[in-house]
Amino acid sequence: MGLYSRADIIAKIVAAETAISTVLAGGKSYRLNDGQGDIQVTRESLSTLEAYRKYWESRLSELEMEADNSGIVSFEVHR
Repeated sequence: MGLYSRADIIAKIVAAETAISTVLAGGKSYRLNDGQGDIQVTRESLSTLEAYRKYWESRLSELEMEADNSGIVSFEVHR
């Protein structure tokens, strides 16, 4: 997977979800720090933030699939 641990990815997803929830609940803006810098989130940028969250959710899914498949070379059933 690479540069990000499972915990790093989950933190990014949680931060994105918090920002989305805050803005949707009536906040005019929200400052999100993704570990690489601050992002100012407004209602107008929600679609970008949702895409950001989906990207990290897919990275998490890939990481978990890699972990599930580690060590298994093949699996055959014989009767």
